[in-house]
Amino acid sequence: MFNSQYDWEREAHNAQAAAEQGQWNVVQQYYDRRHAWLQSTELMPELSERLVIIDREIERRILVAQAVLTATLADTSTARRRLSQVKASLGAGSVSYQLIDRSA
Repeated sequence: MFNSQYDWEREAHNAQAAAEQGQWNVVQQYYDRRHAWLQSTELMPELSERLVIIDREIERRILVAQAVLTATLADTSTARRRLSQVKASLGAGSVSYQLIDRSA
């Protein structure tokens, strides 16, 4: 576990960098460790303010990632719906395709 409050600020910056790269498991591990640390430590006000600033940046990254995922899921849903419509209009279930023998 980290011993100094400086270590925690450095770790917060590492978690911020991980959020920028989409490494959400690293971000979660940081918050789990910090939660455990805060259970037994009194936080200096200056460090608390700096960590809150970093937390807000991480939160912003999370919101951006959620928006991208939501848009991607919507796009995927639209594409699947269109594909289903195309299959239905072509009668995909009833059409049988035969290979043409080129040797004939």
